[in-house]
Amino acid sequence: MLTTLGFLMVLGLAAAEEPRLVLSANTPQPYVGQEIVLTLDIFLPKSAEAKLSGQDGDKPRLHVPWLQADFDWAETIEAWANRNCRKADTPALIVEPAPMPIHPERIPSPDASKVEPWDHYRLTWRLAAPAADDINQGRLRFAPARLSWKTWEVTSNAVQLVLRPVPPDLAVSSRIQLGVGDFTLRAVLDSTSIRLGEAVRLTLRVSGRGPLWRISPPSPRELASALPPSLFAVQPDGQEWLPERSERCFHYKLIVRSSNVSELPRIPYNCFDPDRETWRHRSTAPVPLTVLVPPDRSDSAVPGLVTGPVPERLRFDLLDESDLHPSTLWKPDWFAVAAWIIPPMAWLTLWLFRRRNDRRAVLWGSSFAARHALQELEEQRPTDASDLARIVLQYLGVRFALKTAEPSADEIRDHLQRFGLPVEVAEEAARWWQSLVVLRFVQTSQEDDALDARLASLRAQARSVIETLEKYCP
Repeated sequence: MLTTLGFLMVLGLAAAEEPRLVLSANTPQPYVGQEIVLTLDIFLPKSAEAKLSGQDGDKPRLHVPWLQADFDWAETIEAWANRNCRKADTPALIVEPAPMPIHPERIPSPDASKVEPWDHYRLTWRLAAPAADDINQGRLRFAPARLSWKTWEVTSNAVQLVLRPVPPDLAVSSRIQLGVGDFTLRAVLDSTSIRLGEAVRLTLRVSGRGPLWRISPPSPRELASALPPSLFAVQPDGQEWLPERSERCFHYKLIVRSSNVSELPRIPYNCFDPDRETWRHRSTAPVPLTVLVPPDRSDSAVPGLVTGPVPERLRFDLLDESDLHPSTLWKPDWFAVAAWIIPPMAWLTLWLFRRRNDRRAVLWGSSFAARHALQELEEQRPTDASDLARIVLQYLGVRFALKTAEPSADEIRDHLQRFGLPVEVAEEAARWWQSLVVLRFVQTSQEDDALDARLASLRAQARSVIETLEKYCP
């Protein structure tokens, strides 16, 4: 009896000197695209921890067979190793295929008053659940991990998961799709006071539970339903991760195209919550805006009336009755009349003929798009700012491949510079376009005659802008 009891005690002590590995996942039946968190719990005997601080060749080696599999990992094995290779009071493990020692996270005992014979450590990995196909047959299996050191050779359990398809979203909408997870989207502006036609940074910040690394930046086309192009111009401006990779930021250049905008509208989005097994239909909060209208600095403004004393020759109070009603009837001398009229008429005819030939030379020396635009400006003479904008945009689209339907002044300037035109030429075209935008979209208190005069001046400037662009076009 005593011999049997002693033998069992020896087996218990021997078992207490062996490590133990437990592999687990956060869900047994993940949806396709859901974030899977794999956890490897390592239990090392307290008596062995002091012996693990030798050279790298003497450290325990952890073999994880699926680390190099073609999964959608949250980070590469190199980034994972760099994040976990930190100085800490935990034993160092060589996790193959990482070449450097990894320090697992120490997990405190749930009962601090109880002395455990083990030291608990943990390693975690994150990946997105793949789609079910003919290879995996709708099941995802993770082989056991193996820990080896000197006389130790222990393995963990295997983990098998069942993949489930995401149910369709029955609420058909044009919302942004963020994927599988419980996500929150916020819209942030660098400044809520925006000058009309100038760019400000818009940031869409995504946070929450789920595979953040799989979310694609919403394109301007996806944002168009919430931010109509007639009111907002949206251009991608990069993206970034916040520290600890807890939040993603998508940056855009936002240009307000109307002075009647008072807020950044709500941006709707969808996500499938795997915990509640339902679709979430949400939207960002509106952001109040103050649109500042810049003063019109163009030279198309109508000059004010000249005030001052009336010259004596135009004052009616200095004229006699005889000056207004001559007493004798004047009889014209037809020869004198012809001598006075024919030379000016001949000079005017010659000037118009030369001007027509000069204009024809300018037309035929330009591109087809420029000739067409100049002919429209000459023959049709647009009567409103929108018609004038249509002619110039048609020219820029054919000649310089400008595809934006409602470009801003900055967009035209940047596009012309990328096309190879000098900076001052691109800025001149942008300034003219900004003056036209102010005339189109800004409410003004001027009379119709003043607006017609400004439009006529802008039409004349449009001809000069087109000719300058043709001159410097590479």
